[in-house]
Amino acid sequence: MFGYILQSPDFKYIQQQLGAAFIKGTELVPAATKEDMDVSSRCREQGVQVNVINVIPDPDQLDDIRVMQKLILKYHPNFEINDDNHAQLALLEQLVQQLMQQLKQKVSDNALYCQKRYLSLFGSFICFLSHRNRRVVLGLQSVLPKLDTEVDTVKMSAQVIEQVFELLAGLLCPDEKHLPQLHMIAKKLQSEPIEQQVAAALKVRSEEQTRVYLLSAYKTLGVGVNLVRANTEPDQAQIINIAPEDADIQDPRYKQIDIDGIYLGAITHLLTLIPECATKANTKQWIRGYYEYMELADADEISLNDIKTYARERSRGRPIKQFRNTVSYVGAQTQCILQAVGRLDRTFNKVAEVTVMIGDGVLDYYNVTSMAPYQLGPIAQALQDYQRQSHWRVVTSEVVKKERWRNHTNQSQEFFNQVKHDLQVKAVVARRYQKAREFYLQHPTLMNNQRTDQPEFAYLDMQANAYHVQRNGEMFDFPENNNGRESISAAAGGLPILLAYPGMLAHFKQNQWAIEWEPKNYILNPVQFDNYCGILGEVSAQFVIKDQWQYRTSLLGNQLNELFDFQLDKRVLVDVKNWRYPHNSENDDEQAWVLKKLARVCKMTGRDDWKVLIVNLIEPDSDLTFTSHLLKGQRVMELPALLNRQGQFVLTETEKQKVATFIHEY
Repeated sequence: MFGYILQSPDFKYIQQQLGAAFIKGTELVPAATKEDMDVSSRCREQGVQVNVINVIPDPDQLDDIRVMQKLILKYHPNFEINDDNHAQLALLEQLVQQLMQQLKQKVSDNALYCQKRYLSLFGSFICFLSHRNRRVVLGLQSVLPKLDTEVDTVKMSAQVIEQVFELLAGLLCPDEKHLPQLHMIAKKLQSEPIEQQVAAALKVRSEEQTRVYLLSAYKTLGVGVNLVRANTEPDQAQIINIAPEDADIQDPRYKQIDIDGIYLGAITHLLTLIPECATKANTKQWIRGYYEYMELADADEISLNDIKTYARERSRGRPIKQFRNTVSYVGAQTQCILQAVGRLDRTFNKVAEVTVMIGDGVLDYYNVTSMAPYQLGPIAQALQDYQRQSHWRVVTSEVVKKERWRNHTNQSQEFFNQVKHDLQVKAVVARRYQKAREFYLQHPTLMNNQRTDQPEFAYLDMQANAYHVQRNGEMFDFPENNNGRESISAAAGGLPILLAYPGMLAHFKQNQWAIEWEPKNYILNPVQFDNYCGILGEVSAQFVIKDQWQYRTSLLGNQLNELFDFQLDKRVLVDVKNWRYPHNSENDDEQAWVLKKLARVCKMTGRDDWKVLIVNLIEPDSDLTFTSHLLKGQRVMELPALLNRQGQFVLTETEKQKVATFIHEY
C-alpha cells in the first residue's frame, strides 16, 4: 500500500488534527545522539568531497550521429581520438545509432524517454570509466536490463548495454591491467541469490583490484543488501576514516569500505500502474492501484475526477502521466533516493571523492527541506546543495498545491467550454450547467466538497475567503505571496455593493444564497468565480428591475438558453454585465457579440422585432463616465449602471422613463 500518512514527509495534517498533543520527536533527540548521527559533518571535517554530475543528455544529442563521441568529450575532456581507437569509436557510434532508430520504430509511444534513459546510463559508464579513482560504482534504475527472450527487450537490452560498456572500457581504459567489469545484479540474470551476486562482484575489487560497475534496480537491491567490501585498497592515502571519537576499536566498520559512487537513474512506478484492461491475472494490480489513488484523494492531493480521467485514458490505451505532483509522490521518491544513497554510509572508511550521477527527473521530486542536517548523509546533503546552486525547481508542498489548483481550474474551464455548445440543444446539459451556477451562489466556500468527481465542482482546497490570481486568457496562475492582479472574492464579484441595495439582503436570505464568503476549507476556483459573477449579476439585476419598473422577468426557453440572461415583456432580451465596463465606442467587441447573438435569436425564432437591453450592473470604479445610448437602429439600449458603489440606484426618473419607452415601443 502506498501508505500516505507513513511515507509522506508532510505531517501538517497530523499536526492539525492532534493540536497541542502533537509531539515532534526530532526535537527530543539528545545533542550527543545528533552529533553521532551527523555523518556529513564528520565527512566535511575529514575532507571527504561529494561530486554531483548531471548525466541527463541534451535534447539535441538524441539524434546526433556522433552522440557517444560528444558524451565522452563532455565527461572526459582529455580523451583523444587517434588511429588506434578511431575504428572502435565508429563501431560504438554505429551500435548506439542502431539502438536509437530501433526505439523510434518499436517504441513509438515513449521512444524519447527510452533514448534519454539509455544515454543517461551510458553517460554514467563514461564518468565511471574515465576516472581510475572510481573503483566501485552502483548504478540503479527503475527497470532491470532485459534478456533477448523478454517482451520489449529494446527498451533496456542487457546485450546492448554489455556491448556498449565493453567498447567504452576499451576506449577509455586501454592502460589498465584488468579492464573494468560490468556486473548486472538481478534474479532473472543469474541463478544465485542477490546477496551472493553482490558479494561476488565486490570480491572482484577487493581481491583482484579490478574496477567494478554494479547495475541493478531500486527495488531489486533491498535495504538489507550489504554493499560494503573489505578495505584492501593498495593506496590507503586515498581512504579517509570518519569514525567518531568514541567508536569501539573492534567495530568491524574500521576494516570495511563503502562503494565509491552511485548512478541514480530515472525513478518510475512509485504508483501502481493501472492496467489498460482488467483481467483475472492483474486483479491485484487493479485493486492496489485504485487503493493508492483513493488514498491520494482522501488526502485532498487529487480529486475523484482526476482518478476518473486517469482510468478513462488508460482504458483507451492513451498515455497519461501518473500523479507525480503530489506530496505523497515527492515523499516516496525522496525516500527512494535516501535509501539508495544511504548505501554509501555503512562503514567508517570513505574514498576522498564520492561521485553521484543523476539521471532524468531524479531531482525533480527530491525534497529534504523538512529534515534536519544531522538526519541527512553527505550525499543527501550534496544533492540538496546541487539543487540550490543550479536553481533546480524543487517540488515543495506549495508547488504541488498550486499545480493542483491549476489543474482543478483547467478542469472547470474545459467543462464550461464544452457545455456552452450544448446549452440550446441538450436540456440535461443546460440543467447541469444551471445547477452548478446556483450551487456557487449558495456556496462560494465549502467546509466539505462531496462532488470532486465532477469538474464543475473542482473547488480549490484553500482555507480563505479571498485570493489573487494572474489571468492570461483562459489560463490562470497563482503567483507567490498572493500577488496576482485579479482578486477572487465577494468584493470583486460586487456582492457587498449588491446587498446594500434596499431589500436585496432579505431577497438573498430568502433564497438561501450566500450573503458573505466565510473562510472554510474550499473556495471557488477562478473559472467558477466567473460563472458566479454571471449568475450573481443575473439574479441581482432581475430584483432591481422588478423593484424599479415592476416588470416581470422570465428565463429563456431551451432553444435560446444562455444566449441572453433573461427576458422582459415578450420581445426584450436582457444581457447583464457584472464585471466589465459599459460599452466603449473605441472597443466594439461587446457590441459585436451582442449583435451576433441578437441575429441568432431572430433567425431561430423567425422574428426580427427583438430588442436587447444591455445592463451594466455596477458603475465602474474609475474616472470614466458613461451615458445611456442606443445602438443598431435603436434595437439595442445600453445602460451605464443600475447601482453606484454604495448600492444606490443611479438612474434618474428621466432615464427610467427612457428605458420604459424602449421596452414598450414597437
